[in-house]
Amino acid sequence: LLERLAERFGVHFAATLTGFKWIVRPSFEHPEWQFLFGYEEALGYAVGPVVADKDGIAAAIVFAELTATLLAEGSSPALRLADLAREYGLHATAHWSLRFEDRSSGAAETQRVMARVRAASATRLLGQPTSVLDLALGGGLPPTEAVVWDTSEGTRVVFRPSGTEPKLKVYAEVVIETGSTPSGYQEARALAEQRLGKLHETLAPLFVD
Repeated sequence: LLERLAERFGVHFAATLTGFKWIVRPSFEHPEWQFLFGYEEALGYAVGPVVADKDGIAAAIVFAELTATLLAEGSSPALRLADLAREYGLHATAHWSLRFEDRSSGAAETQRVMARVRAASATRLLGQPTSVLDLALGGGLPPTEAVVWDTSEGTRVVFRPSGTEPKLKVYAEVVIETGSTPSGYQEARALAEQRLGKLHETLAPLFVD
């Protein structure tokens, strides 16, 4: 969604690795750019060029200002999200974790499951042709232990070991194009939940012996 918004308003967009040392790096590599916004899935935000790191205080202030503006216009954050979904598609996400209780063997178990993910080599996801990107080989980013399954229809799954805990993280996203009516938005939300549930069912065999 952020990439679509950036394209719409003519600003630079950069996909980075997780962590704000990576998220803010493009603004240092391109000093002619002004940093506007960066985020990671774990609800971390950097807003504006003043604090080049995760900053919940600045994010809260900006969100409060946005909320006040929307309420004054007779709208709300929820209604604005629905408007964005109708304009850019509904982007729905889910996050699942496979935790290993034995911390000492967690790294080995994680590598075993990642090897299974790589061996799976998905060619279709939810019936859609799927490309596989192994970020250990780079793929335009600094090499990291992660695998991305991506379709041209907006369905994406990222497999990544946690850097701090003995667990494997799975991030899923589906994009549903909506109509111009409120009922279309509600239907899109229901369809997104259905597809995310189907993804979970499809991926589950990768995590069991």
